[in-house]
Amino acid sequence: MLFRQNVRTVLAADFHLTIMENVPTAEHFDPTERALRAMKDGSISYTGLPVEKHSASMAEYRQLLSALVREHPGQVSTITPEPLICPSSVCEFATDGRPNYFDWNHLTQTGARRVMPVFEPIFRRVARGD
Repeated sequence: MLFRQNVRTVLAADFHLTIMENVPTAEHFDPTERALRAMKDGSISYTGLPVEKHSASMAEYRQLLSALVREHPGQVSTITPEPLICPSSVCEFATDGRPNYFDWNHLTQTGARRVMPVFEPIFRRVARGD
């Protein structure tokens, strides 16, 4: 698998590798689609994605990441934005009325700020030179 090969290449260069899980994605997260629907039928929706659906879609990828962490202890770690986008049973489309996504799977600045805390331990580690 190309992904595993790329991980081995990075580790061979004596780097620590932190892999971020995917942000929750859903086609109905696309603000353009929502705006078109609102213009068509007047509906405005901030409906999110059930966290169970996101977790199910991530199961295979999470198994792969867990295996990499086990195979390369101390060299590979993972981070997940899920608790920050999905603070309850729903992965949220918006924060304070502003979209977290600019299409169905890419974060806006609002969404990026929302997941920023997941990166703080990495930045601290880099600043220490670890």
